[in-house]
Amino acid sequence: MGIFNEFFKKEKPVFTGSRFGFGSGGGGGPTVPTFISATGGNSTPEYTSSGITYKAHVFTSPGNFVVTDIPSLATATVDYLIVAGGGGGGGGPKRGGGGGAGELVYRIDHTVTAITYPVTVGGGGNGQNDTGSSGSPSSALGVVADGGGGGGDGGDPTTNGLPGGSGGGAGSGGGGATPGTAAGASGHPGGVDVASPPNQGWGNGGHPTTGGGGNAGSGGGGARTSGTAPHGDGAGGGTGGAGAVYTIVNGVDGVTYAGGGGGSPGGSGGAGGGGNANGNHGTNNTGGGGAGGDNSGGNGGPGIVVIRYRVG
Repeated sequence: MGIFNEFFKKEKPVFTGSRFGFGSGGGGGPTVPTFISATGGNSTPEYTSSGITYKAHVFTSPGNFVVTDIPSLATATVDYLIVAGGGGGGGGPKRGGGGGAGELVYRIDHTVTAITYPVTVGGGGNGQNDTGSSGSPSSALGVVADGGGGGGDGGDPTTNGLPGGSGGGAGSGGGGATPGTAAGASGHPGGVDVASPPNQGWGNGGHPTTGGGGNAGSGGGGARTSGTAPHGDGAGGGTGGAGAVYTIVNGVDGVTYAGGGGGSPGGSGGAGGGGNANGNHGTNNTGGGGAGGDNSGGNGGPGIVVIRYRVG
């Protein structure tokens, strides 16, 4: 209670509120709003988490986050989640690697001003019958998350996964095929609502393959872990890297974002929207990578942007 306790003691003068910028009318409480106001995207019902009431704005397509008012007593900060589009899975005459997940950026207490902030939501990369294309970046509040890398072609010699927020898994066609590297930071500790490093989002590389006829493709990287190696020559594709869990949309239901795509044949997608089995797509608005395919890989999942601020 701090400063208010001092003024409610008997020996103190009567509190009018005028010294602190509150309204001069009666009622005994503040009349000036103390929280910011904003518009944009799809706003969710207000929710309470850890005793704080929030309002969230969810963007699944491009738009604007507009801070319409910052009262003099307001703390002008927001929390945000930005996930880029996942990479497409690779394909070709043999077995392709899974697409990497889009980079995931989560931070709290970001200072804003009363202006319009453009928001972009990255689309997923295309699954192809060669190397999958990379996902597109998402951005908001001046922060950019990189799209996931495409999965490697299953034909020799273009078998390497592409770099991205998380890297694409290598395809099966050539010996010693390399995975895509990650722009995001590795080392996510697990758990829920883990803030990303100051100058990076979360992301991991795909996995290499050893090549050889009939060998399987590797899994694409996810926000929390890297993709895995194939299970053996022709026995099954590698698993996509696991994504990470965040509760920013409603404060209760944890949603897993940015899982890597599974390698062909039949590699499981990583938790968080990664495409499963042969050529399945990444899940919409999770930034999951598309699965590798025996022919064409699956498309990466589009990303998402969520911005929330305190209202109580």
